[in-house]
Amino acid sequence: MIRDVLVQSMAKGLFLPAALFILIFTAILRMPKEDVSTLVFETLDGIRSMYLFGYVMSFVLACGWAFHAKWQRRVLRGEVSRVSDEKTALQNLLTGKDIESSED
Repeated sequence: MIRDVLVQSMAKGLFLPAALFILIFTAILRMPKEDVSTLVFETLDGIRSMYLFGYVMSFVLACGWAFHAKWQRRVLRGEVSRVSDEKTALQNLLTGKDIESSED
């Protein structure tokens, strides 16, 4: 199962986040239960007291940037495809014959 997750994450360009998650998850699993409880409560207390606010905001901004970049790539891909189709149609009109697409 882990192999499949890592292979899919490599294919989608998400290997680093997946590897970090697995590393942190493994470290937490190996910790004694008392230490895990202390870690969770101290982290929540740090977030509540705004001590860890910068880290939380950095994570939120990084996620927002990643989703925006993905959205932009999708929009750009559609625009490039639209311009390419218009160019091909104009070339077909000017030459009087069908020109095959170079995308295939």
